[in-house]
Amino acid sequence: MVVTFTAHNVDFGQTSKGVIEYLGKENGERLDDFWEQQENPSAINEDEINIEKNLFFNNSIDKNNEQIFLNDEEAKKLIDSNISSNSKERESKFYMLNVSPSKAEIEHIKNIAELEIERQGIGKNEKAELLKSEQGTKFLNDMRNDLIHQQLREYSKDVMRDYADNFNREVFANPHLLPNRKEEKIINDKSKEAIKSFGFEVGSNEYKIKLDELKQQFAKEMGKDFSKRKMTENDLVWVGKVEEKRTYKANDKWVMQNKKIYKEINSIKNSVKPDHNKISILENRLNRDRTTNEIVREGMLKGGDNYHVHIIVSRYTNCPNSDKKVALSPLANHRKGKVADTNKSVGFDRDNFRNKVENSFDTKFKFQRVNTYENYKIRKLRNRNRVNRTVQNSVKSSVNFLKNYISKPIKNEIARNTGINEIRQLNPMNGISKELGFRIPMSIPKTPLDGAIKIVRFAINKIIDSSKGY
Repeated sequence: MVVTFTAHNVDFGQTSKGVIEYLGKENGERLDDFWEQQENPSAINEDEINIEKNLFFNNSIDKNNEQIFLNDEEAKKLIDSNISSNSKERESKFYMLNVSPSKAEIEHIKNIAELEIERQGIGKNEKAELLKSEQGTKFLNDMRNDLIHQQLREYSKDVMRDYADNFNREVFANPHLLPNRKEEKIINDKSKEAIKSFGFEVGSNEYKIKLDELKQQFAKEMGKDFSKRKMTENDLVWVGKVEEKRTYKANDKWVMQNKKIYKEINSIKNSVKPDHNKISILENRLNRDRTTNEIVREGMLKGGDNYHVHIIVSRYTNCPNSDKKVALSPLANHRKGKVADTNKSVGFDRDNFRNKVENSFDTKFKFQRVNTYENYKIRKLRNRNRVNRTVQNSVKSSVNFLKNYISKPIKNEIARNTGINEIRQLNPMNGISKELGFRIPMSIPKTPLDGAIKIVRFAINKIIDSSKGY
């Protein structure tokens, strides 16, 4: 299971309209297909058309415990209206979660859908009968598809439960009992006056804890409530949408590679004498979709099953008091940060979140996972260590090469040009030391500059020879 996060780009406006419309594009395609299949379109009413729509959802249910769906306008209004009075203009107002099941996970929920179809009385013989007609085939496919959508919608609710839990934040237990600004000022003034008698140092941890207790006490006396509880998924404002299609985008690796290959092919074709053999080789190198075998291009639909869920979640909790909304960011990196000297985390541990959503899928659908996220991290760390060892060995080899084939000869050259070798030979055991008038070695340079020039020239030649492999 792969879950990625994208922040709302304020350069494209303060509203979620663009994202909502983009995600709603599939409904237009569904309706076009629906009208084409109808023999008498004028006889179709609006309710029947809605059956064909793939609408937005969240964790809202009606009095009959049925899923409540939202159209594009309702989804947009829900996200855009949940704004904090403390929000900043250049700050993301919402985030996109892209929940992408793996091929094995999709196959698993497809198998569950087949089992449910059989449980509803459509066995092997009934399926064979339905597949004899186009209408029967469509009915079976729609039923299977609807069951997959239901599973992904229910799983998305678990994802948002894990999302809320992973922040480890607190919210007000009874937001409808929060005081207004005037009442809050009275409570704050009373609390600050009362705490003076305790003798705590202003700003200390004890001071903050006691001040909070006093605020709750005075609020309770006014029929208000400042108490808090741990945040849950019910405190989030979000909408999700199941999608079945994926397209190749301009920045996809295969698309970019194919563009380069096509550019090279066109260059050869436009040459004076086109090399058709080279063109054929390049054409064979073009990336193809693994399912359809079509040459990959920008905007092309990806083959195979591509079920995934897009979730838009507001940056803020749904507290009715806009001053008291909690700001949340899944892209916050300070995972070990704390809130105002408390034990409550500020950031969002994405590693922990990915483990949670993986475990939630396995538990909900009884999936026997082979490749876990933890195993992936272990393999990644192992590969990184292997690369590091390779780099270290390469550096070590380079150092040894420099030492043995370049540094050592240069050192010898320095010794030869400065007369060090001859001077080293002057020791008490050497016979020449008995003679006071020994000959000065002619290899000693006449001036320091002369010696330096000889050494540098030698070093340069040595490095050039080494690069040639001598």
